Amino acid sequence: MRFGAVDPPRRHRRWRAVLARVAALLLTLLLGCLLGAWLFHDVQPRALWIRTPQGRGLPHLSRKDVLGLLASAGIQHAPGAIPWIAARDARCLVVRLPQPGLLRHYVAFPQRDILDIADLARPENAADAADCIRLLGEIIRDQGYRDYRVYTNGPDQQDVRYLHFHLIALPHVTDHGISEAFRPGYPLPRPASTPAPE
Repeated sequence: MRFGAVDPPRRHRRWRAVLARVAALLLTLLLGCLLGAWLFHDVQPRALWIRTPQGRGLPHLSRKDVLGLLASAGIQHAPGAIPWIAARDARCLVVRLPQPGLLRHYVAFPQRDILDIADLARPENAADAADCIRLLGEIIRDQGYRDYRVYTNGPDQQDVRYLHFHLIALPHVTDHGISEAFRPGYPLPRPASTPAPE
């Protein structure tokens, strides 16, 4: 303390500390709102409230909705940070998931936030899905896959509430197909010449 300076009363120091904390909290809230607005500006709304039989609204955001929001923000704003990218263009991103054994699992995500396949009825969404299917087709052709399946899940079957297409494939080994021993738990199409397991 300088000579001759008067020490402010203790309560004034306490109020300054409280005001500094409130200002820091408000600034943090403002920055969080701005960051959230930037991350989620092109995201379709998810169900944040559930109506109870009594008519009251309860806050609710399911795990699959949270994962869908995070996937949307990541794909739109940080696609370079996503690991295992197998193919990419302006409308779609394809990721190869690591799998043990011969099984190959690719997942194609449209760049635009589309919740499920029912949203493809909107004309602006159809081109994004078509691009994903085209990229999966290029992977199938380039890798020479003949034993594969492409599918998407409906909203109740999705783990992530974001439209994505799965490509499950087995590499071509012989002209006689692949043994059933390499197909644990994955009902892939079986060539017509392969007998059904007994």
